[in-house]
Amino acid sequence: MAFRRVRPSAISRRSAIAMPIGPAATSRRHIAFVATNSITQGEQVAQLWPLLFDRYSLEISFAHRTFAWISDARGSAQVHCVILGLAKRKDEPKEKRLFSYSEIYGDPVESVHSALSPYLFDASQLNDRHLVIREESKSLRGAPPMVIGSKPIDGGYLIFNDDEKAGFLAREPRAAVLAAIYWRCGIHTESQPLDFRSSGNITG
Repeated sequence: MAFRRVRPSAISRRSAIAMPIGPAATSRRHIAFVATNSITQGEQVAQLWPLLFDRYSLEISFAHRTFAWISDARGSAQVHCVILGLAKRKDEPKEKRLFSYSEIYGDPVESVHSALSPYLFDASQLNDRHLVIREESKSLRGAPPMVIGSKPIDGGYLIFNDDEKAGFLAREPRAAVLAAIYWRCGIHTESQPLDFRSSGNITG
């Protein structure tokens, strides 16, 4: 795998046309197109790419990872795009060029791989370069089903009403940051367990 920094792509990010690269310029068996990056993320990958791989025998010949689409129109929305080059499997190049942007408005860095995945990363070490994450309605490998997701089943010890919260924080003001986290449905990564281990008000 080789890396090199390239000049801004010949494919203008101010243009609505994706120009073919290399053999694509002279062969009808190669295509390139611009799309929003959603087709390389989440559930859309499993809906689209197996169709292209299996039914139409297409492979990714080159790709630009997410960058910002620039428009001269006034008040235009910001759109995050990718550029994808596709070729018939029998015509795919041995080396696939991948252009990555550390800044979505910056210039890409090019790397070369033997295979690219539909998530636009190096797939040369995968047993199946076409692997996608599919939605499943049943648990995998005999794992017990998840019946309840994030419901707090704590016996009521971690859920305070306003009066209980005020009384607890009066005794343990350092825990204010923990109380706020539950409301935001997040995880507090800055607090350390040792910060509260000496508290007589917090146990468990």
